[in-house]
Amino acid sequence: MIEDKSKYFVPFLQNLTSDDLIRLKNCLMEILDQLLTYEEAAELLGKSKNALTAKISRSSITPFKLSRKMIRYSDCIRIRDKKV
Repeated sequence: MIEDKSKYFVPFLQNLTSDDLIRLKNCLMEILDQLLTYEEAAELLGKSKNALTAKISRSSITPFKLSRKMIRYSDCIRIRDKKV
């Protein structure tokens, strides 16, 4: 049954460029508002982890404490756009 469905999906995937995949990844991150580790967030923002930690502590952003400290993608965008 899975093979039947893949015959439609595989040709679509074969025509995607790497730029399309990057845009798709960014779109999904925005739609899902996923959690990012501090390391991932710092890389996304082009900041050091210490600078990101300082920015979070001075703002109204509340980090999530799971196995590691994490923040939402939307909070990263607010930091990037200097809205906090």
